Amino acid sequence: MESRIKIRGIFSTALTRLLLDCGYPIVDPSVKIRELFGLDCRDEPHDILIQDRENLQGILLSGQPEKICQFLTFLQERLTDAVLLDFDQSPNDESVARAVMEFPGASKKELDIIRGSVTPTLARHHLLRIVDSKALERAETSLARQPEKREILERKLFREAIVLPLEKNGIVRLEHVRPSGKSMRPREGVLTKLNSKGLVFKRFFSEGRYDGLDLPIQKG
Repeated sequence: MESRIKIRGIFSTALTRLLLDCGYPIVDPSVKIRELFGLDCRDEPHDILIQDRENLQGILLSGQPEKICQFLTFLQERLTDAVLLDFDQSPNDESVARAVMEFPGASKKELDIIRGSVTPTLARHHLLRIVDSKALERAETSLARQPEKREILERKLFREAIVLPLEKNGIVRLEHVRPSGKSMRPREGVLTKLNSKGLVFKRFFSEGRYDGLDLPIQKG
């Protein structure tokens, strides 16, 4: 029998759809998930608990080590750029393992598509949920009423949540994240061009040396 999964957080709808389609039982679903999927309360013990990471860029998992390992393999087979950042034992219970998984852009896009098969979902949903959840909720409420206006709503939301704040600030902060999940020193730049297809900015370089190469950081 597949592991019983309890899910909470911003990826709940997409992950519930994915797991149900693959035969995983969902236990103790939230009220919203019960309504969306027509599920019973099913107040049973869970084998694996899935929750949001603090930065909302992925998930935290806890459960029996063997079941967690099997489930992580399942996720990485279906979300091809999902990254396992950490795996260790709970400090309070050695029989419980904890894992941290990052969902980069391709995983978020795939989860957007899966969520869209359940409920009205705009492009970049899981990204924009992190950036401006209220604006996203308003736009998707409008989408449910007027699905023919999808493209208009997506452009408007992208401008409201991404373009306008960047134009107002004028500074772009680029942060590289290592596979370990540790962030490298962020680089900043001046925004020079921004539209729905992407952005262009001129980076600032400070004095220093490239890690692992022992070479000076230079302009250019």
